[in-house]
Amino acid sequence: TPTDPLLFIEGILDSLRAGTHYEELFSFIDKVKRLNGDSVYFAIMQQRLLFIYEAGAYIDSGNFSLALKLLQQYMPVIMKNILLMDIGKQADIYLHMTLIYLGNDDINNAHNSLEQVLQSNLYSTLPIYRTCRLVHLLIQYELGNYEYIRYETRAFRRHLQPDTKRSYLLERTVIKFLGYGEIPTVTAYRAALWKKINASFEKIKADKYERQQLKLFDFSAWIEAKLKRKTLSAVLQEKAKN
Repeated sequence: TPTDPLLFIEGILDSLRAGTHYEELFSFIDKVKRLNGDSVYFAIMQQRLLFIYEAGAYIDSGNFSLALKLLQQYMPVIMKNILLMDIGKQADIYLHMTLIYLGNDDINNAHNSLEQVLQSNLYSTLPIYRTCRLVHLLIQYELGNYEYIRYETRAFRRHLQPDTKRSYLLERTVIKFLGYGEIPTVTAYRAALWKKINASFEKIKADKYERQQLKLFDFSAWIEAKLKRKTLSAVLQEKAKN
């Protein structure tokens, strides 16, 4: 089909992003830009691919200002034709929009973008919905809605019972941190808490199922930023350098 080259290239882009091979990733993005199609569907699939992986690379490295410029560049066309995409690709767009706004401290737009997914039953069976719900809790934390988080996580925990395939360690780790509410300013307490939480994330990274969500967003970086009183951008940039 006309979009077969895009499907092939997306598989490559996904592997390169997961392996943090960003120089090669941008090389393939240039190839996508040079592809020509003669349909609206091809054009919107091409725009989606360019936005997701170029912005994704900037999100991973903490360059949220460049990611925001891409959002402003691509969104008018993408949003006009978003219903041509399947619901999984739609959810992926909304999640990346949310993460860009979150990284730019635009919490209201982050919340509004994610609500497009959470307020519809269409997306609830998608694997990405799991990540969206967790990011939603981060947004509520940013807004200081600690009581809402306690209420919401009680419902969330009912879905986190381990079985033979899923341990949900990522959700449990993030929810446990969110449950602390506002963290005391004592530096030693924050350092000890980060050491404990970071140990959990090391286990998550070693689990091939659990680490799939970290491909979309580094939840450990967000928690580290809160405990070390740094910006999310600064933490991600430090990780990228290392």
